[in-house]
Amino acid sequence: GAYGYPTDSCIVLGTTSQQFTCADDDTITYNLYDSADCSGDATTLEDYCSGGTVCTGYCGQTGTCGVVTLSSYTEANCGGDVAYEQSIITDYCGGLAKFECN
Repeated sequence: GAYGYPTDSCIVLGTTSQQFTCADDDTITYNLYDSADCSGDATTLEDYCSGGTVCTGYCGQTGTCGVVTLSSYTEANCGGDVAYEQSIITDYCGGLAKFECN
């Protein structure tokens, strides 16, 4: 299954991070950073969804989607540094998975 990843939300992957953004032509740009907070220079892949990936960009949409963020820490009880963090759009069905608030 797939998930709906919100644009402009930083995905932390240990010491690196990634972010999807909407370009001026309403295509998705993928940004990969050497930092854990989506700062600094990025390696970019423009028009990400047309590059053989299985995705659909919804840039230019009106309204607001609900978002839930999962954070995984390096120590018990949510202590230490964030090792992994990712936001996912709620109430979006991506094939086999859907996140909902109860």
